Amino acid sequence: MLRLRLDPQNPPSTTPVQKFADAVVKNADREQANSLANRLMDQQQAIDSGKSTHRKDIATVQPESTFGQIWAKFAQAVESEPFKSYAEKNNIDLDDMVIHPNGTITNLSGKEPRTWNANASAESKAATAAVIAAAKDLVGPYQDALIPPVGISYLGYTEDLTSIATVAQFYGLPLDTTNSDAIMATIGHLLREQTFPSLSSNDPRDEPLKQLQQAAVQHIEQLEEGPLNELLAAFKTNGNAARVRSADVALQALCAQALATLIPGMGKHESPLMLDNLPEASSFSLTRKKILATLSGAAFKDFAQRNGIDPTSVRINPFTGDLTAKVNGADTTFTKQDDSGWSAIWPTSTFVVKPEQADSSTVVSYPFTGPASLEQVMGFYKESMPAQHRVPEHQWEEKNRQSLLAKIKQLNSGQGFPSKGNRQLSLAVTKFYAPLSPLEKLAQAVKESKSKPQ
Repeated sequence: MLRLRLDPQNPPSTTPVQKFADAVVKNADREQANSLANRLMDQQQAIDSGKSTHRKDIATVQPESTFGQIWAKFAQAVESEPFKSYAEKNNIDLDDMVIHPNGTITNLSGKEPRTWNANASAESKAATAAVIAAAKDLVGPYQDALIPPVGISYLGYTEDLTSIATVAQFYGLPLDTTNSDAIMATIGHLLREQTFPSLSSNDPRDEPLKQLQQAAVQHIEQLEEGPLNELLAAFKTNGNAARVRSADVALQALCAQALATLIPGMGKHESPLMLDNLPEASSFSLTRKKILATLSGAAFKDFAQRNGIDPTSVRINPFTGDLTAKVNGADTTFTKQDDSGWSAIWPTSTFVVKPEQADSSTVVSYPFTGPASLEQVMGFYKESMPAQHRVPEHQWEEKNRQSLLAKIKQLNSGQGFPSKGNRQLSLAVTKFYAPLSPLEKLAQAVKESKSKPQ
């Protein structure tokens, strides 16, 4: 039974494998928090529309997360002997089962809930011992504060789903799914922190969870060669196109994170909203990089000086090649067709698209490196900002919340920016070299270290 206990005799190292394991677990915990936020958004939208919230309370289990590694052992105990035979004998439906750490097993799938007491006899106690022990582990390190703890929801028809309440209590996340303000606040905190608040806090009461996370890292670090190679294969490089798509999805999530700061109760936020640490392989970042290379050359500097261009005001459409900038305080546009000399500087082969596909509204603005405003990134991908409703419109506050939530959910979907123009844009930049993602770099470093003679 995996109890995920940190081995003090084997402290964290700084080897390539440890760095990779640390990144994998923390990334999976972020995805676990993200999954929970998405389900809460589903619940809130169901509440707003007056629809049933049934089956909106299910969260996807991320296998490499701190929770997911313990969940795997719980699921294995449920599907193994002696519990498997015990369940069959007692007609326990594994497709919708809740196991409580006190030994109570409940089926919720019938017209009326049915309950079994695992402590009723020595036989039943022995048959359920491994499952009950694993359920206690899944309650997490905050069980002393839970009166009573939520039972562990197990859905036998799939091995990677459980209730959002099961996940939330493990990570010490207060959860109120009946109050819209509370739901929105939880969504905001999960997206703003990009993980569970307990994993990013300095509260000593969260230290046991952080130790469990470190134990999960250690577990991956100590994997046998076969399972480790399988995990490394999940982060293999798949070429430019796949890296650009993945990076665009990551940038999309950053946009959702920024919008989450606008949720009422999230406190003050900067204006304009800025995005930092932009994924290097995203269409936006690769486009900026190409433009920056062009504008950093001596030819452009001479061109700007001759035409009186303010370099800090430059805006470029990467498809048409049109450059707009302040000249003597007024916006002036230079095209590849005019006689300004701009056509000799802008590399015509940079963004090759058919003339009818060139989008005149795609603009990238100075500066072409570092943070970028949310509005600029959203505009680049043809994404609109959430609609704003104001007094005296009926229920304007509720409509604003619904509009904001719908946009956040869309951006946080993991499906990528949806418009046709974005697919065209991604195809145009895939011929540029897209750098590896941080996890791909770490996985590559592990493979290289394994290939070196010991």
